[in-house]
Amino acid sequence: MVASTVPPTSATPSPLFCWRWRRTSTAAAFFTASAIFLLNIIPQGASRHGGGDYYGWPKEFARGYTAGRSAFSLFTAPVVEFDVQHLAFDAVVAITAAFGVGLVLELRSRRTSRKVWQFTLNELLVAGMVTAAALGWTVHRNIRQEAALKRLHCHFDTDSYVPHTLRRYLPNMPGGWLRPFDRVTYLHVIGGERTDDFFEPLSQFPDCRELEIEAVFGDGALKHVAHLPALRYLKLESPRLRGEEFERLVTLPRLRTLRLCSPQLSQEGIRQLARLTNVEIDLELRGDGVTAATLAELEQVPGLWWLRLTEARLDDACVAALARLRQLSRLILDSIDVGEDSLLSIMPLGNQTSLQMHNVQSVSFEALNRLRQKMVGGSVVAN
Repeated sequence: MVASTVPPTSATPSPLFCWRWRRTSTAAAFFTASAIFLLNIIPQGASRHGGGDYYGWPKEFARGYTAGRSAFSLFTAPVVEFDVQHLAFDAVVAITAAFGVGLVLELRSRRTSRKVWQFTLNELLVAGMVTAAALGWTVHRNIRQEAALKRLHCHFDTDSYVPHTLRRYLPNMPGGWLRPFDRVTYLHVIGGERTDDFFEPLSQFPDCRELEIEAVFGDGALKHVAHLPALRYLKLESPRLRGEEFERLVTLPRLRTLRLCSPQLSQEGIRQLARLTNVEIDLELRGDGVTAATLAELEQVPGLWWLRLTEARLDDACVAALARLRQLSRLILDSIDVGEDSLLSIMPLGNQTSLQMHNVQSVSFEALNRLRQKMVGGSVVAN
């Protein structure tokens, strides 16, 4: 009689089927997924301008206003911005991490009789190499950013790739300001005359969300500002800024607020602002920069939210151009020379427009009352 050579089938389930894992592996996968879920619903950072907290880990997928930080504020706060692609990326990271942790523990438990907390030298070596690579990456990144901050001589604020509860226990890098896994999210460059190459270190801060530049610089600096893909808020204040390079700002996919202050803003610069259709623009014009031709070009800028006119004279042509800016939410007149009749002819602005006047001496109390009667749904403030 010939003996059968068919090998016996194994009763051990395949590790690819997570519903047949051991309890330890399943619990580890569930704990990993729960931890990443908590990281996504707890605010990971706050906005300096416009209010709101950022949600999402490792990528931010939402920004919402919160009265106070709590674990479930994402579900109760009004969300003002939402990114489906980043949410999908975070979900893939959570699923991959949970499945990976469970699969590793399941394979390990089936190949060895050791307990979960017992490790071999090879396992410790692999864990040490992964940890060293992560620390080496963040140290190298921090060294480059420390050098860039010293070159820019600017104020800054940071966030972290790790949870805030863990970050507080991490020490500062030797001789520096940053901690391991920190990321610079806010920069404020102020004062002095700056060349275009002065802003080259900005490329070292890909996680910067908010940037303010208040200095003397030209349009050439915008080529370095365009290297900040995470930028949401941008303030540019310079007497030499003409706006002829504003087309570079179109490459910033997450830009939502742009504040501009320049007496030399050209009509070509305003035409390029019209290409920023998804950006709220806060514009300040001063002195000789307030002309009828310039104000007429602003009608083509759909994102113009606030307009501030300072130390200028408004003639009838300027007033007629202002009256056509229906997209405005707020119009601010500061130290403006304008007659009462001309000011009354600014109406009709948008019904929701707020008009503020500072140091406008030529307007009487009676004219203010007539303005308030015309501003249906808006408001008039004078001081």
